[in-house]
Amino acid sequence: MSFNLPSLEDKPTYVRGMFDRIAANYDLINRLMTGGRDTAWKRSVLRLAEPKAGGQYLDLCTGTGDIAFLLADIAGSTGSVKALDFSEGMLEVARQRPWSGPAITWIQGDACDLPFEDGSFDAVTVGYGLRNVQPLEKALSEIHRVLKPGGRFVSLELGKPKVKVVRWGAELYEYRIVPAIGSLVSGDRDAYRYLPHSNRSFPDQRELAERLRALGFKDVKVHDRMLGAVAIVAGTR
Repeated sequence: MSFNLPSLEDKPTYVRGMFDRIAANYDLINRLMTGGRDTAWKRSVLRLAEPKAGGQYLDLCTGTGDIAFLLADIAGSTGSVKALDFSEGMLEVARQRPWSGPAITWIQGDACDLPFEDGSFDAVTVGYGLRNVQPLEKALSEIHRVLKPGGRFVSLELGKPKVKVVRWGAELYEYRIVPAIGSLVSGDRDAYRYLPHSNRSFPDQRELAERLRALGFKDVKVHDRMLGAVAIVAGTR
């Protein structure tokens, strides 16, 4: 069934409204869609970000804060974690989650216009967020700008497998199963039809790595999961 993605001009408003609508059930649907594997992938993001106690960290497109909480647990009370998202609805869910660790600063904002000074962070992370950002190059440039020299950037996204049969299976799951799960749990089928279509128009993990290199990131590597259906791309400023 066809699905029309929003225009570039309409995308910010569309994305914000969509995530506001599905925020309450977002975590549950993610766990169901991935069989709980999303938590392991986010811990892989944490390892690749190489956080340390006392460090300064930024989690972009933080959603309900899964990665931000992991970062804060390591940064500790002497460090700092800022978590930014476009959707106030998602941030509200994050703020209400049980948490007794170090404080996290929750910020409603735009990844293409980060409200931070140059060289502010030891690492910047983003989980399932870059494909919702427009223009992508602006967001990547902003990430490079706010990282300290030697700082790490790590992105977790849906990937595009190289092997044809694996790619076919991944697309079947994304286009058929994901909308069904999303519709059943959230009642918002269109939000979960947006997911695979937005991934189709997003660069694959190898192209994303090349774009990071072009911006000056070093030691850029792709870490495939699920035979490339999920991908983590990491680099150093």
